[in-house]
Amino acid sequence: MSPSASHEPSRAELLAAAAGLLRGRRLLLPLVPGVTLGASAAELLSAWVLTGGCPDAKTLDVLTRCASGSVAHALAARLRGEAIPAPPLPDPALDWEDLGTWAAEACGLAIPGLADELAATLAGRLVDLHRALVLALLAAETRHAARILRWLALFPDSPELAASARPAAAELARHRAGDPEIDYHLAVIGAVRRR
Repeated sequence: MSPSASHEPSRAELLAAAAGLLRGRRLLLPLVPGVTLGASAAELLSAWVLTGGCPDAKTLDVLTRCASGSVAHALAARLRGEAIPAPPLPDPALDWEDLGTWAAEACGLAIPGLADELAATLAGRLVDLHRALVLALLAAETRHAARILRWLALFPDSPELAASARPAAAELARHRAGDPEIDYHLAVIGAVRRR
């Protein structure tokens, strides 16, 4: 099926397009002004940031105007070569479960060089993030687990966490085919690891 100019892509189509970009494919999804992309704009923008590419000016303009949230705007600023505002740091008093929820909600920032201060803060809480990941997997909250795993992928030098993150990624890979969001997050993790 070929999308028409008025076709508003579904979230699944946008996630598949972003995962395809991360795997070296071209964006074959036409984006036109006025479509509602919401958080999916951030997912497409993060794919370009991670691949070191940049959409053409028209596509970047459409994505920026259709984007919602500070993550999408930070990614667009990065692609345009502008300064990126520092994201808010998590409250140091968060317990590990709440930190896991925070990390899952802020996973769009889990890109090397995008939120270095944030990553440095989380480096001291890796065990807490790992606990939250394991809890999410035990509760079969696979999307939540995939989002947390994006943060853990930023710290490949932690051998004890890397060893336990591999089985988590393997468990999530079992759900990849049936869930475009998990497939997208695993594509992001793969792109981060290749950097």
